[in-house]
Amino acid sequence: MKSIKEMLFMILALFTSYIFAQDRHIYPTVTVPADGNRIPSVDSIGIERNPWVDTEYPCYVTNMDFKGFVVFDGIDVEPIPGLHQKVYLKKLSDTLGLHEKRPMEVGISDSLSVEFIVTKNRLLTDLKPVSPKKPEHELIIRAIKQNACDWLPALSSGRPVHFRRRMTFHYTVDNQRNILSLDSFNFYYKPSKSP
Repeated sequence: MKSIKEMLFMILALFTSYIFAQDRHIYPTVTVPADGNRIPSVDSIGIERNPWVDTEYPCYVTNMDFKGFVVFDGIDVEPIPGLHQKVYLKKLSDTLGLHEKRPMEVGISDSLSVEFIVTKNRLLTDLKPVSPKKPEHELIIRAIKQNACDWLPALSSGRPVHFRRRMTFHYTVDNQRNILSLDSFNFYYKPSKSP
């Protein structure tokens, strides 16, 4: 039996899919084949109609101008990567070519903090690392861009809005800084300024 939280996420996913299906020329959609993997359809994303969409990362926008738009930091329903965090973490691991089970090899735990904008149209943009750069960070950032189609947008009063998402990925590397596993991720929030 599914938990209430899982049921709410499923309802949210169905609701947002319905909203985005209303205008396929503006909103990217994602087709779901029988095996359950989400693969963006080039036609449904509208690459010819939207030349600013990168063909290597179809749901990542490289240069989006947010002048005149509100980008939220806190909202009613925040953006999430698909229906379950474990599924998203597995997709990132698969993109990086990592083993499903963590190797027995002893490694060094590390983390990467990033921030990006999840647009109201389910696209990601403005992805940048917040923590000091390390050699393996570029691989993780590329994996996030390649799996950008999995994100559901933030909602305010039931309407999709732009949202600045901040998250930290925890991973394990060997002595040569090769990534052994992606262990977890969590969302974090910028501390509010004191009056």
